[in-house]
Amino acid sequence: MRAALLLLLAAPAWRDAKGEFEIAVTETVRVGTFDVRVTCPRGDKRWPVIVFSHGLYGSKDGYEPLARFWASHGYAVIQPTHPDSIKGGFRGQKEAMQAWDERPKQVSQVIDALALIEEKTGSKLDRERIGVGGHSFGAHTSMLVGGAVVYPGRRSFRDPRAKCTLLISPQGVGGLFREDSWKDYPVPALVITGSLDTSPVNDTKPEDRLAPYRLGPEGRMHLVWIEGAHHGFGGISGARFAGAGPKDDGQVWVVQQASLAFFDAFVKGDEAAAKWLRDGELGRTDRAKVRCETKPAPPPPK
Repeated sequence: MRAALLLLLAAPAWRDAKGEFEIAVTETVRVGTFDVRVTCPRGDKRWPVIVFSHGLYGSKDGYEPLARFWASHGYAVIQPTHPDSIKGGFRGQKEAMQAWDERPKQVSQVIDALALIEEKTGSKLDRERIGVGGHSFGAHTSMLVGGAVVYPGRRSFRDPRAKCTLLISPQGVGGLFREDSWKDYPVPALVITGSLDTSPVNDTKPEDRLAPYRLGPEGRMHLVWIEGAHHGFGGISGARFAGAGPKDDGQVWVVQQASLAFFDAFVKGDEAAAKWLRDGELGRTDRAKVRCETKPAPPPPK
């Protein structure tokens, strides 16, 4: 009876808090005109890749709670420092956000430079299994890489090498995005947001962040909604900032579990992970109040 109870309580976790692999960190690799940080498992395997884009003013050195977690479970995590980073000298919001179109180009440059990154880190990287993710302004970047179109002109920054996109606190309709920006989104996406996920720089409301999920195609869009989650999701960036909200290890755990299952499903092709997401297993956890949804695939034509 006790064993059955423990199994029941453990069921919502997709993977253990720490993976089986020891990790190595290369703090700086120069790619073109910018630097990246590489967090990679040790070993001779060819590792699938996650390129993760930081939020406004951030840098390659943030988000260790995610990067180290993913790496311990078998991913090479590459984090570029974008032009809006405070480390690059940007201070004013308007000036920093003007670099929005450089960000997706840098993600593609990172993918172009995988051979260089292998050489500098001594790791082996799988060019056929690549996921892209980001938080806040980084989610904006990830949506562009994934195939969301922006206006005016319906511009696309799609990189077909990205198999899926993780969108933590993405932007909704307004600014560069219109109702049809996600209509033909070509790859699976996971939107993670929460009931207190407003914006530190504008009047964005939590429900606005549901737009990519709500307006994206059936069969590809996934959602994790965390009650009480602020823009910092309990500390996923590893840094304090305006609007981040309080530290909450349960919320960090939810983001770790959901994102890992998503990448396992759509980068590694793990059907068990895809089923775990579809079945909403994470919604059973007692670490946070979580709602999980997947837009069902359309029925086959008759």
